Parts: sequence; structure tokens; C-alpha cells
Amino acid sequence: MADVIADPETDPHATYVLDPASVRALTSRVLASGEPMTTRTPMTGAPLATLPTSTPADVAVALDRARAAQRAWAARPVAERARLLLALHDLVLDRRSELLDIVQLESGKTRAQAFEEVADVAVVCRHYARRGPALLADRRHLGALPLLTRSTEHHRPKGVVGVVSPWNYPLTLSVTDALPALLAGNAVLLRPDPQGTLTALHALALLVEAGFPEDLVQVVLGGPRPGPRSSSAPTTCASPAPRPPGAASRRARGAGSSAPASSSAGRTPSTSPTTPTCAGRSRGSSTRASARRASCA
Repeated sequence: MADVIADPETDPHATYVLDPASVRALTSRVLASGEPMTTRTPMTGAPLATLPTSTPADVAVALDRARAAQRAWAARPVAERARLLLALHDLVLDRRSELLDIVQLESGKTRAQAFEEVADVAVVCRHYARRGPALLADRRHLGALPLLTRSTEHHRPKGVVGVVSPWNYPLTLSVTDALPALLAGNAVLLRPDPQGTLTALHALALLVEAGFPEDLVQVVLGGPRPGPRSSSAPTTCASPAPRPPGAASRRARGAGSSAPASSSAGRTPSTSPTTPTCAGRSRGSSTRASARRASCA
């Protein structure tokens, strides 16, 4: 990648809109040994950045790292995980100018439209930090035989949650569905759209700065050509889309949803393994299924 910077609005020979050294610093967190790809800003059509791509072997290594980090993360108290979400909330607002810049460059949005994404991430951080511990708390239910049996609903992390985010909301859709998964004790494997890669990597840098473990969120990059299916897929895969108005209230009800592990007369059976699923949703659909995918079971 050339290290020559020129303004594409004034210089017809402009190279990259962003400083290649800054791009390299962001992509240094990514496991990517494949062929590079070049993205362009829709504002001018000028080259935005040259990005590495991940091979199937890179994806497998990233998944192993996420699983290893998830074990220690799940052992932390929910209240501690919630405090990190509040720290991320503050960082997102403090660094809003740089986030707005990168969202605009990658998506072509106006400043006001880009701010909607920044505000959404901040609101979701605060929502789960405040409500999450209560949503994930154990719940007692009446047993089949009152006074003789009892049933307790527990919430267990799934392990690694896969997120495939599109280009049209590069910040909101790469972050907000990952937040409840992290709060619930999961790791995240994120594959952003090439046109939203830099936004996702900026968000990843803020997650680490807020105190989340370095390997807890793994990002893999790729172009339009799919690679071979990994033999060890994430436990859950979510492919989100923009949420309709009022989604936060529905998310509050759905985020704690899980398959209950019941106990009879104080005895807790082992939790049966869950079947890996991958589900998508279209614009305007209910967010409850997404919240369940990103919660613990």
C-alpha cells in the first residue's frame, strides 16, 4: 500500500482517502492472510483503503481464539461485564467525531444520518448495562407438584456468537447485536461487509479500550466470494438488519429469553447441547428473535 496521501476532491491523482498507516493499525487486529481488496468511498469514488482478507484457516484460528477467551469471560460476574458496557457507552460518545467521519466515508451518509448510528450504539450500551443483570438473573418457577418440586430457570452462555453485518448501517449492525451476546458471557466472531469494515474495526478498538478482553471479539474480513464452510462453526449465527422504531422495548423483553434448565427438588440436570442455527431478518421485522440469538441459553 502506498503511503502517499492526497485530497481526492482537489487532486485527480489522489491515492487513498484515509492514511494507510492508520488503516494498517486497525487491521493489525484481524487474522487475514488472503489477497488484499480495495474499498472506495461512495462520496467521490476515490479509493478508501486497501484491506486484507481472511482465509478459511484464518477463520478457524479466530474461532479458536474467541472460544478460549470466552471461558474466562463467562466466569466474570454479570455486574462486571455490565460496567464495561457503560465504559463503552462513554467512549462512543467521547469519540463520536471520528466515528462519524468513518461512517460517512464508508456509507456516504450525511452527518445527521451517521449520528443516528452513534446514538443507537450508545443507547444500546446503556440499556443492557442497566437492564442486563436483571434479565440474566435466575428465576424460580412453580414445579409440576407444588411444595414437592421446584423449577429454576438458569441462563448459560452459548459460547461464540457469529455476526454477519451489512453495509448500510455499518456501526449499528456490527455492534448492537453483539452487545447482548457479550453481556451474556459469549464471545463474538464478526464478519462485516467490506464497505463497513473500517467502521467495525474502529468499534473493536473502542471495545478493547473500554476493557473487554483482547481476543473476545474476533473480526474476519472477506469479499463477495464465499470460502469453504468451516468445520467448527460458531454456536449461533445472526445476520442482522436495521431495527424498526420501538425495537429497544422489544429487545428488553427478548434479551433474557433462553431455554430453561430446570431443577426438581433442588437437583439441577445437565444442560443439553443446543443445535447451531443461522437466521436472518429483514428490515421492519421483529427483533425478538435476534435478541434471543444473542442471549444465553
